[in-house]
This record gives sequence, structure tokens and C-alpha cells, in this order.
Amino acid sequence: MKIDDIYEVLINEHDINGNGITRINNFVVFVKNGLKDELIKIKIIKVNKKYAEAKIVEIIKKSPLRKETNCPYYLKCGGCNLLHIDEKEENLLKENYIKNLFNSYKVNEIEASLFNNYRNKVTFHIFNSKLGFYNSNSNDLVEIDNCLLLDKDINNLIPKIKTLDLTNIKEIMIRKAIFNNEILISFKGSTNEEKLKEFGKENNITSLSLNDDVIYGKSYITEIINDLKYTINKDSFFQVNTTCMIKLYDKVKEYAKNGNNLLDLYCGTGTIGMYLKDSYKYILGVEENSFAINSFNINKKINNIKNIDFKCMDASNIKIGDFDTVVVDPPRSGLSKKVINNLLNKKCKRIVYVSCNPKTLYKDIKLLEESYKVISLTPFNMFPKTKHIETVCLLEKE
Repeated sequence: MKIDDIYEVLINEHDINGNGITRINNFVVFVKNGLKDELIKIKIIKVNKKYAEAKIVEIIKKSPLRKETNCPYYLKCGGCNLLHIDEKEENLLKENYIKNLFNSYKVNEIEASLFNNYRNKVTFHIFNSKLGFYNSNSNDLVEIDNCLLLDKDINNLIPKIKTLDLTNIKEIMIRKAIFNNEILISFKGSTNEEKLKEFGKENNITSLSLNDDVIYGKSYITEIINDLKYTINKDSFFQVNTTCMIKLYDKVKEYAKNGNNLLDLYCGTGTIGMYLKDSYKYILGVEENSFAINSFNINKKINNIKNIDFKCMDASNIKIGDFDTVVVDPPRSGLSKKVINNLLNKKCKRIVYVSCNPKTLYKDIKLLEESYKVISLTPFNMFPKTKHIETVCLLEKE
């Protein structure tokens, strides 16, 4: 087998990365965007020692799971790797991925989401005054006019932004408060500030900045969820799928139950801690990013929350103490060894683990099982059309 070889194959299965899987003379071949039971003609594009990669030349027999898309950037833009899969099949694919990975635990049905127009945030790259996303296999820019995943108001801004002088602009980030209908735009680079101010006024932009300077409106937008106000600026972490985020936070609240003291590790701007404020008498948030803690403080004040405090420090250095519950929402790399040891040495009643990486979640709970029992896991399709999954896991003291 070599590059550019052509084969006619039957796809045996497909994976969460959007690849069809077949075998040629017992050699595994991953076919980009292939689906189970499809008969296709493929072209080999890469050969490794253990597997090869191929692209589709012709679909001879199409799978009923294949969904035709009206996205003109399909196979060009690097954003979506599951755009060709039926939505029910995508949910099932992700749910089964979690069930297979955590096959000795109770895994609940996946919590679904809107499949289109769900993203409240986007970052566009600019090259030669063209606006778009990078190609999935290179740094070549794919110019776009809209994106199926973006909120409709963000999409409506794209043609208007293209009328601006983008010659020396490198990047544009847009955020929207979905339930409060406010929009923030941040430009990186240089351009005419007066023109940007006019643009902000004409398009009712809440916050518009150039580099680190706010040149129109406020420095933030405000989202309102269940009567809680969340301030979001250009650097804040906030889940990109607001409606699915609410489902996830409701599950965290269910798992956390009620109690006296809760420790919120990797708390960011305090979104989860604030959501749980009525469930616990006292909540302590811990976050090493001072900028995030400043936002947490603002959110605490505008919501008049009295039972939450926060510390700006590495989560590894906090003493777990006598907290009833610990909520952890770590980065993709998972919990540090020190945090795991602290959780093992100072056992709390329960741990609620919010994970954006199933593999590191699996690794961490295997270590935590020395003192805790996994009670339940719930996957969330927070990022439809992509391979990513969010998971919430409940562990309780043995």
C-alpha cells in the first residue's frame, strides 16, 4: 500500500473523530468522513506503520446515517468533523463512546443540545483582509460568510464587519449574551478607531475594543441565567453553548445536593459556585488566574451574594479541610497529582467532577477510587458537529 493507491472498500464502523474504519489485507485504514456500511472508492493519502489514512473519491453505496449538509465550507474548514452524520447518530456515537470507555460504571443517556446556531463565541482569523477559519490540515485561511454553528446575530454581523478596513487586523472575536441580547466584539491589530466607533453605534454593539482598549460602550456584556447576572469580557471563560451549559449546571446541582460547605476548585469566574449558592451555606472558590478571580468578585457583588468567598491560588495548594462537597472543573490535562492526593487524604462526602476530556477523567477517577466510589456519569453534547464531549461524574466517599 502506498500514497495515491485507489481501493473500493466497505466501511466496517465509524468513530467519534468522523472517520470511517476499514481494513485492506488486515491493515487498518481510516477514511475521513466515511460511515458504517458504506461502499466507497478511496484514495490513500498517508501510510504509517500501523495504519493508513484515506479520503473518499466516490460513494458507491451511501449510508442512511449520512446527512447532506448545506455548509459550503464542509471538508475545507477545520471546525466540524461530524457534520456528515445524522444528529441522532451523533448523540448515540458520543454516548456509546463514553459507555465503552467507562464500561464498569453507570452512564446515563447523553444530554442533547441544539445542533445549529448554538455557539455564543467565535474567533475569526484575518489574512489579506479576508475573514475566516484555518483549513483543517494547514494554516491556509478558508474565507467564510456564515457558520452553521454560530448564533444568528453573530452570523448577521459577518457581512457588516467585512465592510470595514481589515488590512491590518489579525483577529476578531465576537461574543453574545444569548438571553440578554448583548454583543461584544474585540479586534486585534490596527485600524481607524473612529470607523470602529461608528460601527459599534450603528450595530448596537454593547462592548467594542481594539486590542486592550475599549473604544465603544462598556468593557463587558452581561448574561442573565436563572436571575443570576454573569459579566463576560473579552478574556472571560464562559461555556460557548449557553443552553447546554444550563443543563450541565443543573446536573452539577443535582449531584452536589445540599450541605454546609462546598469547595469549588478551578472555579474560573465563579459560574458554577454562583449557580449552587442556594444549595450550600458556604462556598469557597479557588482559581489561580487573578483576572478570573476579579471577574468572580464583580459577579459576586452585582448579584449580592454573601455566602461565597474566593482565593487566588493554585488548586494544588488548597487544604481540602472539612468540606462536604468538592466540585472540580479542571483543564483538559485533568487533576494534578497533588490535588488527587489531597482529595484522598482529606475525604469529603462527595466529588462532582466536570470534565472536558473523557480520557483524563477516566485516569483521575481510577486514582480516586482508592477512597471514593463512582455513582453516576452523565455525558453532554456541549459541542455538536465536533468530536468533543463534556461529562459530569459523581463520586461519593466509600
